Amino acid sequence: AHITNTTQEQLPDKQVREFYSLRWQIEIIFKAWKSVYHIDKVKKMKIERFECINYGILILIILSTHLLAFCKYKLHSTYIEEISELKTFKTIKGLLTELKAAVKQGQKSIGNLLDLLAASTHKTCVKQQKKGRKSPYNIIYQTP
Repeated sequence: AHITNTTQEQLPDKQVREFYSLRWQIEIIFKAWKSVYHIDKVKKMKIERFECINYGILILIILSTHLLAFCKYKLHSTYIEEISELKTFKTIKGLLTELKAAVKQGQKSIGNLLDLLAASTHKTCVKQQKKGRKSPYNIIYQTP
């Protein structure tokens, strides 16, 4: 059961559950940021160093989130599959050295890296569809 301030007429029970599962996707993203990029762990340091490290991590999170969106789109449009956000963030973090090298080498290397990332996420990050539950994509686009 879920607690809500809407009436049954405004939002039927079935939709409450679906909307709650969409809201949970946001929590998963924050969990990934904490567990993969350790944004919750800060050592004692000068404020200038903290700001530099913090901005660097935030830039990395933004880049990773864009790569996650790319992978989600690529896998859904190619295989009609969804990926685990947490597993994908871990995969992206594992490819940071390659990403840095690809950026230095130029556009063709970045394209190759994106292909590698898409293949890797397809191999290791596909979300298991739970029986009787709609995926976030199906809820948003109202597909069965």
